[in-house]
Amino acid sequence: MHWWFGHFGTVLGVALALVFAALVVRDRRPTGSTAAWLLAITLVPWLGVPLYFFFGGRKLRRARRKPVLPRGKAEVRPDGAVERVLAATGAGIPETGHAIAWHANGEVAFAELCALLDGAQRSIRIATFVLGDDGVADAIIDRLVARAAAGVKVELLLDGMLVNRSRKRAGRRLAAHGGKLAVFEPLFRLPGRGRGRTNLRNHRKIVVVDGEVALLGGRNIATEYMGPEPAPDRW
Repeated sequence: MHWWFGHFGTVLGVALALVFAALVVRDRRPTGSTAAWLLAITLVPWLGVPLYFFFGGRKLRRARRKPVLPRGKAEVRPDGAVERVLAATGAGIPETGHAIAWHANGEVAFAELCALLDGAQRSIRIATFVLGDDGVADAIIDRLVARAAAGVKVELLLDGMLVNRSRKRAGRRLAAHGGKLAVFEPLFRLPGRGRGRTNLRNHRKIVVVDGEVALLGGRNIATEYMGPEPAPDRW
């Protein structure tokens, strides 16, 4: 019996090594990376296969994207280097009349975010890596729920690494009032299922209200990043 299990384990290990080696070749990664993964998978499959299972796949497959057309009929100026780059990538011609304001600290950022959400009339779209388990997050969730109840389209995108607690707290409340919570890439996904991998995380922090005003930067929605009162250990 012991021999049979040992034989079965060997056959399974070889089969998995062959499958994952084929996946490495299919991904068309740089030569050095391909060689390293192939060596790890074939020479030490008990280590190489699990590592590739969770971390080795290509991050995002290239998908066909529809070009984003410019709103108006603005033409690219001959000296507009940035405009030419944007036009070539399908991002559209930049418009004039915009303004940028910098937040001096987390207290200002929190006040601006609250005012922005309270004034939303049509839509709120938020992507954040961390939605804290604290008073700051609760204050933002309360505002999102209130705006959703008032008929504003509310969409919240959280990263799959830290979403479990937030999903229970925010997702159900938003759903009860017509809002939506989505997850960017679950922490664990079987190879071949979807486009992402465990090591692909969404660290973006973006708030867009009514399609007109955006708040973005490095602050997550948590006390260590922002709040109504100063905090000595705040980022």
